[in-house]
Amino acid sequence: MVPCSKLLSPLLLLLVAGCTRLVPYQTVTSQLPEEKIIALHPGASSSAGRNMEPLQPVQRVYVEEKGKGKPEAVILLHGFGGSSYSWRYLIPALADGYQVLAPDLSGFGFTERPRSREPYTRCGQIQLVLALMDYRHLPAAHIVGHSYGGALALALAYDYPKRVRSLTLIDAAAPSYPHQRRKIFASSHSLTSLLVRGVGLRRWSIRRALKRSFHDDHLVTDELVDAYRCRLAVEGAVRAYQGLTAPFEELTDRVELAEIEQPTLALWGSEDELIPADQARIEVGKMPRAQFVLVNGAGHAPMEERPQEVATRVRAFLDSL
Repeated sequence: MVPCSKLLSPLLLLLVAGCTRLVPYQTVTSQLPEEKIIALHPGASSSAGRNMEPLQPVQRVYVEEKGKGKPEAVILLHGFGGSSYSWRYLIPALADGYQVLAPDLSGFGFTERPRSREPYTRCGQIQLVLALMDYRHLPAAHIVGHSYGGALALALAYDYPKRVRSLTLIDAAAPSYPHQRRKIFASSHSLTSLLVRGVGLRRWSIRRALKRSFHDDHLVTDELVDAYRCRLAVEGAVRAYQGLTAPFEELTDRVELAEIEQPTLALWGSEDELIPADQARIEVGKMPRAQFVLVNGAGHAPMEERPQEVATRVRAFLDSL
């Protein structure tokens, strides 16, 4: 019998040889408009809540922003592996009536990857959103969240109800998802590095992940794959994945859906295989002011597959308020 170590060695060599090159963050920022990189201090929010994290260092956060000066603000929170790019269709559809802000969350897009673990927790991500709101002097905003971003939106509405005017959930994950996805294997930096750079950031891997989120595979083009990939293959990607995935003790209260009283629109792809609509309808039904709407023919990312329908429904909901 051949020893396992001899079988694994060629595989490891192949992974190392094919490791994705990470772009230095300084190179990334040098190619971006200066006004889209905002220096925030997550944890310094004046609206300290029950789940506030210790004060975090200053972090450079990438924010897509349109509609400045409008009386009401909408903040868009992307899903896991996504970025503000995921909202490229929805942003202009809302910007003529609202101030729209779409930040890249910690670990994603063109936002700086912190070295500590706290920014990658659910509480840490929420503190980033609050810091952005404070920076723009927004006492409250309408929050739109997709998948992982939907989990954050629910927790934000529960922990800081005065800062959330309404919720729009697009195929949202459960508020417990940021904790439940943590796995012991991610505690190993060397193993995580191989998995992230040797597998996770390869084009075929990004394509496969997108196809799982899309109902129509033909929409997963080379251009789309490269757009998602270049926003992930950034310096700090390995420590970011560890921060998002490795076990980490976090004092976090359970989010009671029945106690979230903000007006809520839940949009769900009828063909979502990651979070099935039938299951989601039951959970959304626990929320006292929520309406559940199917987006027919869409998978887990309706804002990508049915952008016009999603924009029309979101805009109508916001305007009705």
